[in-house]
Amino acid sequence: MKKALLFALTSFLSVHLTAQTGTEFWVAPPDVTVRHNNPGDEPIFLNVTTGNAPAVVTVSQPANPAFNGGTPIVLNVPANSAVRHNMTALKAQLETRPTNTVRNTGLLVQSTADITCYYESSNTNNPDILALKGANGLGYEFYIPLHKHAPFHNHDFMPHANDLAFASFDIVATENNTTVLIYSPVDVDGHAALTPFTVYLDRGETYSCANTVPATHDDPSTHPSGAVVLSNKPVAVSIKDDSNHNPSGGCYDLMLDQIVPVDILGTDYVAVKGQLNNGGDESLFIMAVQNNTQVYVDGNPTPVATLFAGQYYRHDMDYLNSSADNSAYVSASKPVYAIHVTGFGCEQGMAILPPLNCAGSTQLSFTRSTSEPFYLNLLVRSGSQNDFVVNGPGTATIPGSAFQAVPGTGGAWLAAQIQYNTTQVPVNQAFIVSNTSDVFSLAII
Repeated sequence: MKKALLFALTSFLSVHLTAQTGTEFWVAPPDVTVRHNNPGDEPIFLNVTTGNAPAVVTVSQPANPAFNGGTPIVLNVPANSAVRHNMTALKAQLETRPTNTVRNTGLLVQSTADITCYYESSNTNNPDILALKGANGLGYEFYIPLHKHAPFHNHDFMPHANDLAFASFDIVATENNTTVLIYSPVDVDGHAALTPFTVYLDRGETYSCANTVPATHDDPSTHPSGAVVLSNKPVAVSIKDDSNHNPSGGCYDLMLDQIVPVDILGTDYVAVKGQLNNGGDESLFIMAVQNNTQVYVDGNPTPVATLFAGQYYRHDMDYLNSSADNSAYVSASKPVYAIHVTGFGCEQGMAILPPLNCAGSTQLSFTRSTSEPFYLNLLVRSGSQNDFVVNGPGTATIPGSAFQAVPGTGGAWLAAQIQYNTTQVPVNQAFIVSNTSDVFSLAII
């Protein structure tokens, strides 16, 4: 089904652009089913945004000398510009498939100046973005914050057993002789539940882990939620949940993002409400990485849950459809992952939220990929809500009057959701949003 899509981290929220500013980015591109609006796994784009300095951006696959005919992709991007590079012709070299197999698909993006970057799977009926986290995405310990929420089951494309829609996590090594230990609480392809196993990777090699058993792959209870990834050298990990159904209608949509290691996590998060239908189960999933983690909502001193490592609490945000508030504030006694599932109508996506202590960026870019309803969700500290600037071919603005206080933050944080038509934000055009006085987070829905 058609769906708009999500954020990039430096930050994005709900459907987030949470892309991190940096000069080097790694990703294991996901395997997206071809069966969803065939060919459902294309087009594919790499989106790059520069700041005040121009950048020469080089895209390569260190483990695959034959990538792009043996020549890395080179993009010359002017200062304060955004480029959307079509990579569809390289699809066979990009997608990390099959599971339980060492592959050479790791994508490396290097730049001569700071950029933000995200990978976009942009089929009209099944799009989402994977916001690359740069240095913040590399680490040695990760938990896998996939959901097990039964209403969000995967669409079943059987009898096409080689092109299923399933939930996975995808790992890429950044150095040779990387040892990765994986512990999953459920069976995954080739490995039994609760039995650690080891994968050996060299620089640029990848590994995808999932349950793709035809009889059970679409059941969220078989998702490797809470799995642990440990490595002796830095790796990057992304999560994918393909063609997820929404309980409020007939939609089923791709959900992607790159996650961060546990040492990057925080304790305080804000999710700005999207536009899912009533009964759409808009969700904020809070996953613990330490035992006895208490979770609080909107500043209430009574915890709503106490979690062990690998467990999550689902905060249902549907109540905000009839509330004066437009956001939810969740805090925890110990660091946690926060994953926001949102969208519009019954079209949904997901993104990892940046903690409030990783407040975002002063400049972010986005591209509207369809003419469907389009929204920006924004989060900024009080006092900077009037300082947004939008650069692009449309007429969009971000007025300070659109913001309201985030509950439980004492007015320190403000959130806004703004809808734009195709005159304000035309389709397939790059826009840059900046704030002249503070960092901010932004998501697109």
